[in-house]
Order: sequence, then structure tokens, then C-alpha cells
Amino acid sequence: MKIYAIPTDETMRSLLDHGCRDFPFEYYLDEINQFHSQSIEWHWHKEVEFSLVLYGNVRCIDEVNIYHLSSGDGLFLNSGTLHRFESDDGGTMINMVFSPELIAPQDSFLYRDFVERILPSDCPLTHFR
Repeated sequence: MKIYAIPTDETMRSLLDHGCRDFPFEYYLDEINQFHSQSIEWHWHKEVEFSLVLYGNVRCIDEVNIYHLSSGDGLFLNSGTLHRFESDDGGTMINMVFSPELIAPQDSFLYRDFVERILPSDCPLTHFR
């Protein structure tokens, strides 16, 4: 399914379902200049997100910083992080959005000792070069 705008509620939470209950994972190939506003507008989601820029240059903006990404750069966006993507040269990126429970069940040792420690952290976004 090709998406050209991300529907949000009044808090800017994305209203998209990322995957399904049995497999809460969705993969997007986003050509930023094909979105209605030529940007992926402000939104957040409870899922975590990994992004990789394939072509061009992309700016990821959160509530505090602007991250300049080039081809081959990636991001980790934590659950609940308000963000948007922009590009002046037709940047294309892969976005993988998934529930943290995909890594481990919420009542498991792995979730409590690893996943749960990341989610409430003061690290909303990590830039990988």
C-alpha cells in the first residue's frame, strides 16, 4: 500500500496500523517528494522505527534537533518520538516500524531486561552513519 500522507489524531499520533496483531511489523519504501506536502509530516507512534536512507539526502526533525542523513545513514526512533522527514532532492528511505513485543513478549525476561529499558529512555533518536 502506497501512503502519501500519514493520518494523525489531535496529539499527532499516527493512525496507521503497522502490521497486524499476529505480526506487528510494517516495511515502507518512502519517496519523500511523493508525499502531499513533499515531506512526511509530524507524527509519532508507540512502535519503534528503524530507517535507512537509500538515495538522496533526508532531514529528520524531532522536537529538539535536526539530523542530516545521506545515502547509507540510518536512524533508530524510539517509541513515542515526535518526528518528521524532509528532503530537497527526492530522498528515498526504507522505514521499518514495529511493536517492541515483536522482539520479545512483554512478560518475558528479555523484554524486562532489554526492551523495557530502552523504551522510556531519554534517547528518542539515534543517528547511525
